[in-house]
Amino acid sequence: MADTNALTGPNWIQRNWVICLALLLTAAWAMGAYLMLQASSPCKVEGQLAGFLECRTSNEIGDLLAGLFSPVAFVWLVAAVLMQSGELRAQREELQLTRKEYSLTRSEVEAQRLAMEQQVLFVEQQTAILMANRAQESAEATDDRIEGLAKMLVQKIGQIANARIMSTKEAVKSQFSSGKQSMRFEAPGSDPFQIAQSMSAAIQPEIHRYQEYYGDLPQNVEISPTLIADLINLASKIDSLADSATAQMQDKLTYFGWGGYSSNLNILVEYIGEKDQLWPDALAAALQEIELP
Repeated sequence: MADTNALTGPNWIQRNWVICLALLLTAAWAMGAYLMLQASSPCKVEGQLAGFLECRTSNEIGDLLAGLFSPVAFVWLVAAVLMQSGELRAQREELQLTRKEYSLTRSEVEAQRLAMEQQVLFVEQQTAILMANRAQESAEATDDRIEGLAKMLVQKIGQIANARIMSTKEAVKSQFSSGKQSMRFEAPGSDPFQIAQSMSAAIQPEIHRYQEYYGDLPQNVEISPTLIADLINLASKIDSLADSATAQMQDKLTYFGWGGYSSNLNILVEYIGEKDQLWPDALAAALQEIELP
């Protein structure tokens, strides 16, 4: 029912007005041609079209047919041109609409692309923040680890301060007449790194003091290699963690001269090894047995 209305309704006439006008002109021309034929016929034969043709020559019939169909052909030619022009206009409008839709689609795609870029940037920022937080947490955990190792180091340093490094049976004219060599240093504060700095700074002066008062006298090494091995292992562990610590902890280590601690320990180890050739082997064995907490 809807298709029938679409073909016969007023909308169809509005869309196809050129055809309707051409049909109307064709019908009007046919009616007018019929009346003119009747009026101009030399033979008065009413109601018979054949009588019109019998009274005319072939040339007249040809001219008559040409005159009859030429206007009709012209009308439908104009109608075809108008219809084609309308179709081209519709195609042009459709093309413009297509371009507008394409432009809108392109704008939407561009907007989606920008939204995706912003989303990717947001994810990258969140990932960077998360990684920075994790790195900060890891560095802070490393700081706590270093602090714990430093406190253990101070305990070992306290044992060295109360222990004899070496002893000699030879009498010496000095305040060390007993021949007992101990490590003397002052710890002005309670910070473990400050205490370690004091001990490290005292190693070389103490060695010079030993050499000044005892020289080449025979000496017995009394310091435990296990104690020195503990110091070396703790210092080595702190050295390995320093690069992963926070900037504040690294600045603290630099401030207290931590970089020279291990080298001063090595100086002490070399000095003791010169006095007892078996002591370095005992130290190496102790280093292999120690397990860091």
